[in-house]
Amino acid sequence: MNLADAFSEDFKRKFAERNIEIGNACLIRIPGFQVGYAKYIVIVAETDDKILVGFTVINSVINPNIFPTAELQALHVPIGVGDHDFLEYDSFVDCSTLHEITKENIIELIENDPTSVVGSVSDATLRSIHDTIATARTISRAQRRKFGFL
Repeated sequence: MNLADAFSEDFKRKFAERNIEIGNACLIRIPGFQVGYAKYIVIVAETDDKILVGFTVINSVINPNIFPTAELQALHVPIGVGDHDFLEYDSFVDCSTLHEITKENIIELIENDPTSVVGSVSDATLRSIHDTIATARTISRAQRRKFGFL
């Protein structure tokens, strides 16, 4: 029995809905993602119609095979364990890609595992993430506009 089993479906739903907030971090298996294990994500935006959520992924290192240039490496915002106790070690928020998921889908992921909500990023880190996404040439203008970064 996991912790989620101790609560009603309505309670889990309301908890999940309350935790879909800009700046919140979760540890989830991302549907359709290229790795088969849970990753830390940061919720960074929501569409005006509240249907889609934009998120970034936290990586422990910047992989030079995936991000070979200084320009791509600069799109990673450092996130320190000192300000983010959910992390095990200093890491990087990958702002080269703005991932999308339906709000309903992320609510279901949290409903199934309420412990996936691990905390939130500091205001300074969230500002750095937003500033980096707003100017990232790797993210289309249309997508940045859709999520309010333009």
